[in-house]
Amino acid sequence: MSNQSTPNPGQRLNMVQELMRNANLAWHLLLDPRVSILAKLVPAAALLYVISPIDLIPDWFVGLGQLDDIAIILLGIRLFISMCPPEVVQWYRNQLGQEPPRANTSDGQTIDSTYRVIDE
Repeated sequence: MSNQSTPNPGQRLNMVQELMRNANLAWHLLLDPRVSILAKLVPAAALLYVISPIDLIPDWFVGLGQLDDIAIILLGIRLFISMCPPEVVQWYRNQLGQEPPRANTSDGQTIDSTYRVIDE
């Protein structure tokens, strides 16, 4: 049996805060000319899916129909940020006072670290 349970209110607040930070970051990246047009098509495609009448799960399934729209938006934002040049993303994170997302190290098996390549 898994230790996973429903998130407590503090975890939910952290998830909402992360969503808002990523949305703010994505907005700034969308306006930046250093980000490729291909990357900028990802949020546009996600938005097009949300407003499109064609859905994976129809909206008349109350709850589930909206859940797939939210999932597409979240995945679109994350994919967009990952497709942007890392130095531009880091520059905006610094400007917005954001720290890069960290791995959940509460499992006791994850080591948070950095590395550098010395010789290729």
